Amino acid sequence: MIIDTESSIDGDRNGTKHRSFVLTVNSIPDNDGLGIGCEVITFNPFDRVISNCNLTIRGVSSVEDLQYDFTSNNSLLITWSRPVYYSDDVSFGSSVSYQVLVTDEEDGDIILDETIANRKIKVVNVTKCDTFNISVTVILAQYTSTDIDSNSGNFSIAEYGTQPLIPSISFELGCPLSKCLVSLMDGSTEVTDIISETDHIIEFKLSPFRHYELTAVVKNLRGKTKATYDASISTFHTRDIIISSPHTDGSVSVQCVFVSGSTADGCHVIFNDTNQEIVESFTITGPGSTIVTVSASGVYDVYVYDIVKGSLYGPAVQDTTLVEIVKVIPSTFSSSSIMSESTASPAQSTVSNTVSPTTTSINVTGTTSSTSKTMNDNNIIVPIVAGTVSGSVLLILIILVVCAVIIVNKRKKMKGVLIRSEFATIQQPQAETNRYQDVHELRNEGPNNTSPLLLTSSRLINEENPYHVTRSK
Repeated sequence: MIIDTESSIDGDRNGTKHRSFVLTVNSIPDNDGLGIGCEVITFNPFDRVISNCNLTIRGVSSVEDLQYDFTSNNSLLITWSRPVYYSDDVSFGSSVSYQVLVTDEEDGDIILDETIANRKIKVVNVTKCDTFNISVTVILAQYTSTDIDSNSGNFSIAEYGTQPLIPSISFELGCPLSKCLVSLMDGSTEVTDIISETDHIIEFKLSPFRHYELTAVVKNLRGKTKATYDASISTFHTRDIIISSPHTDGSVSVQCVFVSGSTADGCHVIFNDTNQEIVESFTITGPGSTIVTVSASGVYDVYVYDIVKGSLYGPAVQDTTLVEIVKVIPSTFSSSSIMSESTASPAQSTVSNTVSPTTTSINVTGTTSSTSKTMNDNNIIVPIVAGTVSGSVLLILIILVVCAVIIVNKRKKMKGVLIRSEFATIQQPQAETNRYQDVHELRNEGPNNTSPLLLTSSRLINEENPYHVTRSK
């Protein structure tokens, strides 16, 4: 027997303090009727208080040795021993019964609730994968006593692997397949073809060239759903399409991406713009990219089909893509050379202007098939406005250059006219008087029958004549 005490001091209005004690006794049924005495002695002032009582035990003890086990046929077996004591106020020969309650700890469902006289019970379709609580209550006359126990299980599920070319999908389970129910649903249709099963792995066979929206369901043996797993599976060879590397000649680069190990010959791609009523298709052979030409910019629904042994299957991939196509045509403007001459010296002026082609990049963006197919007008209007503004600025620059050339040419021509008019008004200087002029005039007036004088050398005609000069002088 274990005795524990707890004391406390209380005061009244007169300032008198009172000390009290609480006696707690933990005893076995054999201590029923045991006398208990309590003596309290205080000092200053000295006082002594003695109290006596008898220990009375009433009721019934809980069951002993509560255990549970799982049988080979997926049942839960619960066993226990009878209580070791009940109080002597219970009539001799009173019957003892046991209320057994088994509940699902996760959702609170009652699995079993029975009252029996035996000390064991079997619960069907309960396995170690279940999470549950057990309670066994002894019922004896007006007394009850309860003992409890519990179990933690695991019904988890996860995708283990997918093989699109077989095709198949497998799942890993937290509970052995022998102790749970596993199903695979494609919408409202159940996939029933199972390739293989192990203790914790199950593999389902799928059909080729299909899109699947699968839901794997795990239930306990009582048909209660405990876990689910959703998976989107494609068993086509093409798993994606890449539209990139735009070019300024109105073409784009298209590449089909195949799953590993694919034996497809290639893919067939269709561009469909419902707004502009444009439908264009291309066949791409092999895994590499191909340059294709699209007629106009727009929002295209792109459909990709597998090509396997010459046949088309699909669509394997469906996408909505905004494609902006810009075709750039180079253009060049050059002005002719302008020449200006003056009487003083020739002058030449040449003016030329070259316009380089402007290239606008092509933007290709993609969204999944579930996105809206509404065309983003802003993405198309902005490049058009930018091109219009650039062309207007370029035209203004050309006009300014031509005007400048014309003005320069006119100024140079006016300058040449002024120079020639100034030359015309300048008087020629009078010739210097020649002191030998009379001699020349007399010589010219002489008879014409004389022979002309021929100068054959630079020698003086008459070295003895001091009045004769050379022709140069």
